[in-house]
Amino acid sequence: MESISRGLYQESVHRIIDSRIRVVAGSLSVKHKVSPSAWAEENVDFKHVVSARIRSKLDLNLTPYLRAPIDAWDFAGTRREVTVCAPEQTGKTLAWVCGLLWTFIFQQCLSLVCYESDDKAAEINTDKFKPLMEAIPELAAELAVPKAVRADRYKFSQLTSFFQGSGRRITSKSAKINVADELDDWIDHAATVDNLEDMRKRTRSFAESILYKVCTIKGSDRDSATGTKASKIWQEFKSSSMGFWYLKCQNPKCSSLQGEHPGLTMRSADIHNLQFDLDAEKRLISGTARLVCPTCGFEHPEKMKRAMNLHGGYIHRHPERLQGKSPHYGFQWGVLASQFEAFAWDKVAAMQLKAGHTGDLKKQILFDNSWRGLPFKERKANSQQVDAIRSHCATKLPASDTIEAVFLSADTQDYGWKWEIRALDINCNRWQLAYGFCEFLELTAEERDKHNSRRKLAAEHEGGEIVPVETLEDVLYKEYLGIQPILGIIDEGGHRGYEVRNFVAKHRRLYTYKGDSRGSQKFCLSKNYPKLILARKKEYQAHLLHYIYTQNNRDNFYWYLLPEQEVSQEYVRELSAMRPDSSNKKEGHMYENYVHNSRVHDYFDTSKMYLVIEDFAIAYLAKSCWQQKKAECLNIPKSSPKKAETTLTPIKSNWMKGFSLG
Repeated sequence: MESISRGLYQESVHRIIDSRIRVVAGSLSVKHKVSPSAWAEENVDFKHVVSARIRSKLDLNLTPYLRAPIDAWDFAGTRREVTVCAPEQTGKTLAWVCGLLWTFIFQQCLSLVCYESDDKAAEINTDKFKPLMEAIPELAAELAVPKAVRADRYKFSQLTSFFQGSGRRITSKSAKINVADELDDWIDHAATVDNLEDMRKRTRSFAESILYKVCTIKGSDRDSATGTKASKIWQEFKSSSMGFWYLKCQNPKCSSLQGEHPGLTMRSADIHNLQFDLDAEKRLISGTARLVCPTCGFEHPEKMKRAMNLHGGYIHRHPERLQGKSPHYGFQWGVLASQFEAFAWDKVAAMQLKAGHTGDLKKQILFDNSWRGLPFKERKANSQQVDAIRSHCATKLPASDTIEAVFLSADTQDYGWKWEIRALDINCNRWQLAYGFCEFLELTAEERDKHNSRRKLAAEHEGGEIVPVETLEDVLYKEYLGIQPILGIIDEGGHRGYEVRNFVAKHRRLYTYKGDSRGSQKFCLSKNYPKLILARKKEYQAHLLHYIYTQNNRDNFYWYLLPEQEVSQEYVRELSAMRPDSSNKKEGHMYENYVHNSRVHDYFDTSKMYLVIEDFAIAYLAKSCWQQKKAECLNIPKSSPKKAETTLTPIKSNWMKGFSLG
């Protein structure tokens, strides 16, 4: 027994001596400084990390958006701050872990890491940080030294690193390196100074230092009426350079355009650029997701996402904040930056589908925070816009003998069609007569009976009124002020284009619509499909916004809405979805540059399409097609001969006789 104890003692002594020798040898060796990201790829190995997705060396080709945030750890000669905002499970923790490990080798000093809680600090140290150090020879030798490791501290020969939770005051020691992990989850401290400000104070005595903040955004840009709190990390990010990760368009023509960032056109947080198709049951068709370049319209299949990200890069809104002795770096990315299976485009599309039109606040917050990597934005208009829009409400509808024509416009959704009926009067005013939603384009008599039976049972069960099913075909053949729509236009939509075209082909008065910014004409008919109207959407957008916010003369060319009690909050919210582009400092205020930023804007689109079909009708309909033939905008000469016949089959002087209106 005595000999065993002596053997164990000798082994322990030898191990301690060996670790001391390795520590001393490591401190005496010449270290050739390399960039943090290059060092991380060579030295960070996940072979001991049980929870790691891949048990091998770090490969930044899988997460190229991490290179710049990791390289920001080389803070020599500056008093630097770095703010990183990103969704969960995209590798954001690695941004500070890799950087801090690099400082353990090249920038040895006192450091402090603050987590949301002491338990979280212990968990990350045990599961992630310590296993990574065990794979790095210089740090593994330090770990083997007695008393080098404590639950809340590493004390190595040339450095000390403290770890703690946010539930207690920051340690009083000054620290050159400070890390704030998951800032939005920190416990609010009762002290007069919060822990983040306390961290800033700990760096004041150093000529060079770094405060590195990493977090998934929780909440909104500011405290809101819905109860969502302002995100702390987003407030920090707004004070930074505000660098957003952009994917590179793979269309050579787009990439060759002149500019500071050629080809970097798709922000990884802008999931609305992802388009996809649905089947007849309104379910996502697997493999149809594609990312559309907003600049050139090129559709990228998912197999291109690796190249799009490998050649991607950050665009900083405030590059001047990267300069000087006190720079503040900001990095943000969304799930489109990820190459991991958890964020395959079909899964992203499915989440977008769930959140896009839901009224569930939790789903909207989850989508904005954990998929886009941005603060939650409420889906509502501001009071000024509401007042401006509601000022267009009519006190009464116009007399039928003042109407020139009635038109239908409909916007294709994943789950149905939002539609609007408008009339043009003799003074060129545009009157809203009705709007609504249809789940179906058309139904057979048998299908209609089946759906009405279901509605009847539901109404009896709930004690409500029976509302018969209404199709878009029903809307088209109704009379409004005693007049049927003379023409209609339906957005083809990315998901249901084939279905829409089949329906339009059955009705001579209907056309499909697609926004197109490339043509020199305001609108034109497609050469490949004669019932498709291509229109310059930016120009029509600008015209509609002018009628809404600028044109105040109610006598002519006015944009009328239904009486106020008939205009819903939903309609006002969607009509007001377009706002000035805050990222375009020079021209973002111009109507053609307004953006919706993923706000639901379906009724804005129906209104915009009305202007398209009105222009089309004025250009092609014969004089006989108009009811009163008095409106100035029709350009009908008072004493001119009969308007020339058009070559378009459905648009000629006797065209109305061709309709089946019964």
